[in-house]
Amino acid sequence: MNKKIAELLVDYLEAHPNMISVDKDYFVDILMQTKIPQKSDEFYHKIPPNHQSIDSDSRIYSFSLRRILRNRNAKKYRIGLIRSALGAIGESLRIYDSSLLARKIRKSRKLVEMMDQVGIPYSLLGKFEIIDYESSVKCETKPILIIPGVEDLDAILAWENKKKRVYEEIRIDKALSHPKMT
Repeated sequence: MNKKIAELLVDYLEAHPNMISVDKDYFVDILMQTKIPQKSDEFYHKIPPNHQSIDSDSRIYSFSLRRILRNRNAKKYRIGLIRSALGAIGESLRIYDSSLLARKIRKSRKLVEMMDQVGIPYSLLGKFEIIDYESSVKCETKPILIIPGVEDLDAILAWENKKKRVYEEIRIDKALSHPKMT
């Protein structure tokens, strides 16, 4: 990917309303290192492992880029029976899987239309986690979808929130020290 497109994508990432402040140079470099074939019918390309974390008081915010999505290939989609069944099993088990999420994007007519209408060749799919360990260990994981040039983010934010996963474990030490337990 060329630097100009990588910088543009990261600019849109930084502007996402649910995002932490990102290290622009780091993510631009990651995108530029990702090998994307010029001519391909693939919808997405995996991004090399990457990660940025921010610690704050009782929370850890973590973000990673997972997939580069090829906008012009969003409409070219036929899901096979086996992949459909595996996807349904993964979703019922509440498994977070970026490839499954990429397939889910392609099932959304609204998102596919958005991708088809932007004049930029790529979109991004990332993973955002918030780990809150104040009174319990609560982990919120959700996708971050960046479709550059889209001004109405409501459909994107609604899709992200629908795919959000929340896990919570009670911390025994905090539970035992609670005033009602003493």
